[in-house]
Amino acid sequence: MEPVVVRKVNIGEGMPKICVSITEESRESILEKAKKIVESGADMAEWRVDWFGYASFEDILRVLGELRAVLDEMPLIFTFRNENEGGKKTLDLSEYMQLLAEVTVSKKADIIDVEAFKSGLLDTDYVEELVSFSKKYGVKVLASNHDFSGTPSEETMFSTLRAMTRLKVDLVKIAVMPENMQDVLSLLSASEMFAAWEESIPFIAISMGEQGRISRYCAEKTGSAITFGALGEASGPGQIQVEALRRLLMEHHEGRR
Repeated sequence: MEPVVVRKVNIGEGMPKICVSITEESRESILEKAKKIVESGADMAEWRVDWFGYASFEDILRVLGELRAVLDEMPLIFTFRNENEGGKKTLDLSEYMQLLAEVTVSKKADIIDVEAFKSGLLDTDYVEELVSFSKKYGVKVLASNHDFSGTPSEETMFSTLRAMTRLKVDLVKIAVMPENMQDVLSLLSASEMFAAWEESIPFIAISMGEQGRISRYCAEKTGSAITFGALGEASGPGQIQVEALRRLLMEHHEGRR
């Protein structure tokens, strides 16, 4: 697995990188949260734009520019999460592609999150179009799939990660909701299988909720390259506060030596 280099961060090399999501609604609170993320010592930030109370895409691009200035050299993931995958708003496909294209052209975000199953099936055409377009501007693509209804089988999760990888994206992500500890173990097992697959790329695999917390700090063991932490209110179920998450990651890292 070759690491993905974003600014000065090698994603997929060494300890999993800690990313904190920005889910605030106003411009002022978004920029304030960004300052706190920089001060926290996290490795990366994610802007969850579906939470932002924007009136137009111009509003988004304006705040994105200000956000970039605050974060300086910290890598930034740009994410618009649609409601069917746990987000706060929904864009139709043409609007979604337009927004991601405009963000890519701006070069203010380092990674764009692309929902690979926007129609419920693997959307190869539009994802490949965005991948091809983003490469022209040096922006990385993270293909993602979120399931809040449950946890698919180990084989299905492994196949989902492989299928997204073959879209020639830079990173892949799955997040699932467990009903019991066996579901969590299935996610961890699928992660280990994918990490051992010869064509694997840096990935994120999350079992959400309180039961799935172990997947957030055992990420290095299973090969996951990024783990999401919280500063104050969590943006996702089961997230751990950054300081505590860093301690847990260090303990597991030292234990592997």
